[in-house]
Amino acid sequence: CNLDGTQLICGGKQGLHLYDGESFTPFTLPDYSHLNIMEMKIYQDEVYIAARNIGLIRFDPTTKKSFLFQLEKKRILSFAIYDDFIFGVGTNDGGFLISKDYSVDYFSDENGLISDNLSCVFIDAEGNIWLGTDGKGMLKFSGKSIVSYSVRNQLSSDLIMSIGQTNSGEYVFGTYDAGVTRWHQNKEAQFIFGKENISDNT
Repeated sequence: CNLDGTQLICGGKQGLHLYDGESFTPFTLPDYSHLNIMEMKIYQDEVYIAARNIGLIRFDPTTKKSFLFQLEKKRILSFAIYDDFIFGVGTNDGGFLISKDYSVDYFSDENGLISDNLSCVFIDAEGNIWLGTDGKGMLKFSGKSIVSYSVRNQLSSDLIMSIGQTNSGEYVFGTYDAGVTRWHQNKEAQFIFGKENISDNT
């Protein structure tokens, strides 16, 4: 993540590091001596960090203060922020939505999800929430309806690891075992896999 235009803040199993263009320097948040980082994002000049077994942390680089969101589920794999709402997913734990007033709603196979085993979340340019699952394809939540996608309707795999969108509106889905699917609504999907196009299908 680009922290202030001059430094990058990087996260991994060994915690946080700042990169100034020449070298990496360890960086520790107040109250957290070691973090195993799953994902990070910068939103409105604050850093949001998903840390294994801790949950979701918001850090203000200006005040050096951090805030831990009160979540029942601490194993967060992926999260997305849109219009001050935060949607996240965790290993075998379904999903959660943090509203502007910090209230939290949880989602599982008991209230609409096709699977609790979610792997990634992405919010597209129109505000639709996309969820990737570990074995049951994808879900698209528009706020009014939920649509599921799988190998039955043009995906190359039901093991979805990442979701993105190009500037032209085309969607890109990374899979665990069948490379990448490029897809645009009302068009045929394009599968990108094999040694000729990418180095590995995972």
